[in-house]
Amino acid sequence: MKMGKLLNATCILLYAVSAVAALLIVSKVVEVRSKCTQEKKRISALISEINDLKDENTRLTVEYYSKVRPELSDKGSSDLKTFGEDEVEYVK
Repeated sequence: MKMGKLLNATCILLYAVSAVAALLIVSKVVEVRSKCTQEKKRISALISEINDLKDENTRLTVEYYSKVRPELSDKGSSDLKTFGEDEVEYVK
């Protein structure tokens, strides 16, 4: 009969250890997912900031060439054709 009690005690101990191990694993998974979410948010903010800086750079470049060096922008656009509202040109 002692062997049965020892076996029951061992099973109960293993169940308790399994429950604690499961809780530790779940808490670690939650922590990692939280960090991933924060990093995704940070990366999205950085991408948005990069796009804003690119737009600002384009705007400043256009402004520079139109104010400081208008001869370059005029030379580059001199061969462009202005189309009317209903005109279309197909490019191959």
